[in-house]
Amino acid sequence: MYFEMELKPADRPALQTDTGICITYGELREQIAEFRHAVRRRSFVFLLCENSQGAVIGYLGCLNVGAVPLLLNADLDETVLQDMYERYQPEYVWMPKKKKTVWEPCSFLKKQKRKDETINKKEEKSSEIIFELAEYALYATKASKCELHPELALLLTTSGSTGSPKLVRLSRKNLESNAASIVEYLKLTESERAITCLPMQYTYGLSVLNSHFLAGACVLLTTRSVVQQQFWDYFRSAGGTSLVGVPYTYELFQRLHLFDKQAEAGEQPWYQHLRYMTQAGGRLKEALQQKVGVWAKEHGINFVVMYGQTEATARMSYLPPEQCLQKIGSIGIAIPGGAFHLEDVDETTGVGELVYEGANVTLGMAENRTDLRKGDERNGILHTGDLARVDEDGYYYISGRKKRFLKIFGIRIGLDECEHILQKAYEEVDCEFVCVGTDDHLQIYTTDQICAQTAAQLLADRLHISNRAVQAYYIAEIPKNPSGKTQYSKLQGEHRSQSECPLYL
Repeated sequence: MYFEMELKPADRPALQTDTGICITYGELREQIAEFRHAVRRRSFVFLLCENSQGAVIGYLGCLNVGAVPLLLNADLDETVLQDMYERYQPEYVWMPKKKKTVWEPCSFLKKQKRKDETINKKEEKSSEIIFELAEYALYATKASKCELHPELALLLTTSGSTGSPKLVRLSRKNLESNAASIVEYLKLTESERAITCLPMQYTYGLSVLNSHFLAGACVLLTTRSVVQQQFWDYFRSAGGTSLVGVPYTYELFQRLHLFDKQAEAGEQPWYQHLRYMTQAGGRLKEALQQKVGVWAKEHGINFVVMYGQTEATARMSYLPPEQCLQKIGSIGIAIPGGAFHLEDVDETTGVGELVYEGANVTLGMAENRTDLRKGDERNGILHTGDLARVDEDGYYYISGRKKRFLKIFGIRIGLDECEHILQKAYEEVDCEFVCVGTDDHLQIYTTDQICAQTAAQLLADRLHISNRAVQAYYIAEIPKNPSGKTQYSKLQGEHRSQSECPLYL
């Protein structure tokens, strides 16, 4: 079985829900066996995810029967889901029973019907439910058998997106090697009780499940948001030992004053059992990293900043907690079993493209059903597309994205570096900055009206370019996907009216 689950003591807790249900490793193995009996063969499965018992059973059941699941958000827009369904044509769909009231698998007869109008309504009805467990149902569709490469084990959407037809192809080796690396550098043990702060279909959220199952630990399942009191009540009562999050999650933590509150006399603090916190999914503001790092050190808690991509399964680097305050802004060093190097290094700045090598580098991408027969196209090497530099101690720092740059009056401008400059300049203000644009036209979007009045001139001065090429816009909220990553495409080239979005030159 995956993650050595057959070796875990049968009476050890594996899953606990916020409704009070506790599932041991022995019970989980039995439920996985039930799922395996229903599917029986290697096949292609759509798995509509929520952080629940049913979704986890389906995920582990697919892996252990040799079926290949594509993990999707159970709340994915119906139109987008239907498009993905028709593009990839899964043989099975495992989804919450309650989802049936909104969407249920079609029978792939729509296109055929256009050719043959004699198909009746009965034939056109939804696929057959063949198995039910833990509020989930398994549908057998009428899709043809999918040709799957022998190494293919799992499919994820890119960068936490849930509607992109482009998928990342992962192998068993990818999943297990990355989980083992995480267990090693976080020093995970069977005593961990990790709560689900992130969606399991997101590579970061999934890595929490994989690594804790490998460690023989318990996962605390909840669909509650970190802004809900029920989340923290559950975290405290269940003895949660870790928190994970993307930058946006930590911004929410800050707004909740988690790192300011002092427990009153006799009160059980929310962090009573907390052993470590991790952060990935983008660069954390340096001021916030400093604050969290200081708080963690004062309370004897490890704070680990990490870096990864879906294309590398989850993790590529980590910043050892003892270096958290000394190396602020660094993504750290490569995970155990991995290695970094820089290519096409600029002799002046020392910046080059970050390239990673390791057993967790995924097989490649897929854009349609026939791509699922492809083998390993990366051979353990990933050109990350990120620009980076390395210091004298071997710690890496991301400078920006290789493709996220403009040329303004012949000067190469990195958009990620522009955002960093602005965040640093306005670090006392609780706001965000996003930079997009085309050559000779840089656009700044900020969530603070006052900052918008001065940001364009400040950036132009710092970059030594004409302010005619820089414009700043106020926007009420930066568009982000469910995993908290900025959706640049929704801002790129956007032209707002003066009334909708005041413009400052």
